[in-house]
Amino acid sequence: MTNNITCNIESISFDELIDYMRLQAEESFPSLKNEEKLKGFAAKLHSHAEFCLCRDKDKLAGMIAFYANGQGADFAYVPHVYVSPSYRRQGLFSLMLNTTIDYVRIKGFSEIRLEVENNNIPAKESYLRLGFSMEESASQHSTYMVKRFLPVVSILVPVYQVENYIERCARSVFEQTYPNIEYIFVDDKTQDSSISTLKNVLADYPNRKNSVKVIHHEQNRGLAAARNTAVEACSGQFLLHIDSDDWLEPNAVEVLVKKQQETNADIVTPAAFLHKNGQVNKYSNRGWDLEKKELLTSILAFKISSTIWCRLIRRSLYTEHGIMCDEKGSGGEDFQVLPRLIYYAKKVTGIDTCLYHYDRSSNDSIMNNIWDKIDVQLQGLASVKVIESFFSDKEDYLKEIVFGFTVKNIHYRLRQNALLGKKEGYNTFLRLMKKSNSTFWPLVGWNKASVRFFESNFYLFRLKLAWKNKARQ
Repeated sequence: MTNNITCNIESISFDELIDYMRLQAEESFPSLKNEEKLKGFAAKLHSHAEFCLCRDKDKLAGMIAFYANGQGADFAYVPHVYVSPSYRRQGLFSLMLNTTIDYVRIKGFSEIRLEVENNNIPAKESYLRLGFSMEESASQHSTYMVKRFLPVVSILVPVYQVENYIERCARSVFEQTYPNIEYIFVDDKTQDSSISTLKNVLADYPNRKNSVKVIHHEQNRGLAAARNTAVEACSGQFLLHIDSDDWLEPNAVEVLVKKQQETNADIVTPAAFLHKNGQVNKYSNRGWDLEKKELLTSILAFKISSTIWCRLIRRSLYTEHGIMCDEKGSGGEDFQVLPRLIYYAKKVTGIDTCLYHYDRSSNDSIMNNIWDKIDVQLQGLASVKVIESFFSDKEDYLKEIVFGFTVKNIHYRLRQNALLGKKEGYNTFLRLMKKSNSTFWPLVGWNKASVRFFESNFYLFRLKLAWKNKARQ
């Protein structure tokens, strides 16, 4: 009976539960033949299946209430429910509590707790048999009974043309010391041997096989789409983005989860090792000890990195607020997502320990080629526009930062194209600059006169930039 109810716990209705109980009553619970008793018990049991849907501690679902310090908290609080000795002997107490435990786990909570009077020895013994531990409560007359679950962490890896790197990445995630991990690899229609290499590596870790999903795109859609697919497919309470040419320290997930449980943070950010030009340096996570307002301001102003990788992120930040990458914004996927996640997060924190290896040894040529492709530059600007649109109806201080950054971003692309002699790119971003919010032009030294005299003339603008660069030297 327990398994049947638990399996249907998210879909079973009250009437269906009564019907089910009626069918089972005579054989399993003779004392429930009475219709009123049957309905009463069904109400209690069904309220267990529904209690996690109630996020206001003043609302009760039958005899079970839910309290979690506000939406998105990690623990579920369940008041102790009295079950008469006759029902207890028939296993109804264990049935109801196990149903509740299963539901709490399904909903992704990491802890369930309830309060029992100190003199209620039978109840304490029952909870201890079901894996609960005792903790001191605020009241001298009662004790907390607590059961904790390790949260599932989903590691999300996009795969495209990384046959030289995927083995290193895969082994690092499969060898994590943390046991409760789900792995999502998204094949973005890679044309090389990346996927076959991944499968060969997985064969060396049979204990991880049932936790791995490999999802295939029918055509190459880009990093933004691969990230979206992975987020939609994962089921962990927390998720972790990993680029497939990077890798993790063996205890990375374990350390991040420990910090999250200590702080109840929605986002935990570690430091990283930066591999570039044959050297390894620390890639700092500075700024994550700031207040959220100051942190968000710094990221929007590009004073702090907006990379999404190796941050332990509560998945509900994505799902409850509809946060996804705009697939048109290739080249700025991280920037268009991270500020929105931080905006909705209740708490963020960092760890000054390097847990991630960021490999830049093969990226510089790709970055340099951006200036040869106007469409790629415009895709990067599209990510900025996503953030501008999101914050357009938010607090005034955020709107000012975002609109100012948009002007700076366009002007930066304008300058780079001019310096490199890319006249087509220069003209493209000059048109966009003229359409931008002129209130923020002073941030880049613009006014209407300078637009007419310098900025609208490609060669004069190049001469001006060359003179400025020489003056700095």
